[in-house]
Amino acid sequence: NRKRLEKVYTEGEENSPRNKLSNLVPDRLSQKQFEAIDELILNGNLEKARELPPEEKQDKEVAPKAVAQQSEKKLSPDVKVTILGQRHKTDNYDGSDKIKNEEISKSQFLILKEIEKNPNALVFLESHTEDYTPELLLNNKTIKLLSEIAKMFFPEGKIPEDYSQLTNMQKEFLREYGGALTAYFMGVIDTVHRSISPSNCKEIDLATKELISTGRLLKSSVPIDTLITRKDFTEEGEDVVFTQRENCLEQEVVQVANQPENKGKDVIVIYGAAHIETLKERYKANNPTIVDTTK
Repeated sequence: NRKRLEKVYTEGEENSPRNKLSNLVPDRLSQKQFEAIDELILNGNLEKARELPPEEKQDKEVAPKAVAQQSEKKLSPDVKVTILGQRHKTDNYDGSDKIKNEEISKSQFLILKEIEKNPNALVFLESHTEDYTPELLLNNKTIKLLSEIAKMFFPEGKIPEDYSQLTNMQKEFLREYGGALTAYFMGVIDTVHRSISPSNCKEIDLATKELISTGRLLKSSVPIDTLITRKDFTEEGEDVVFTQRENCLEQEVVQVANQPENKGKDVIVIYGAAHIETLKERYKANNPTIVDTTK
């Protein structure tokens, strides 16, 4: 059984869980574009980003509409918030850079360890448009198999204390699925909450693609192949990539955390490290704990 699971996982065949997992997320094209922007921010791959085709040709420039306003409802200041800045694998990354592979795996390992410290917290994961729930684990064959694989790679649910103690397969699994979903597959937590609704994700991605196709995402002075930070975006680009995405996240966090059954639970937000400062400001009433797993 172990050999069967390893074969299905490692060969990357069409019906493997690695490929099937992508089919569980609605609006996959939108998520690809969404994650491409994260890759942009991290690695400054402007040439490739500028080649992304627009959804449709525009006769004139149209300002992207606002998708999500900042939530009027707020978290209770009693809610403990932890913000985990992450580095994660994106769909357009081929896994050929060994240094980058280690950076991603280590970031996701640190996220796994933070979740292990607080398994009762409400966990919200960047870019995800659907919740991973106990019902999904019970009823979805692919998720069940991934859970088996995770438990095989981490026997008896034991997570090594230090990154240097990880096996290559553990590193690969963390790199492929991330620390939050690994915790979910292992049974450390029973739910991973989405950070944005499918409809909002689609609208923001369309707006981002339109800005890229018209050269309005980044300031013209930004050199190609440099690390991109928030200050490198135009006013429109900053609004779409940062403000509106974070508005969507805040809506999800407030909606879930304010439910009566979640009273007293802490919140863990897993998001791109470039968003740490603005998320810290958003949740300043909660005096958030900041962990940058990319350093």
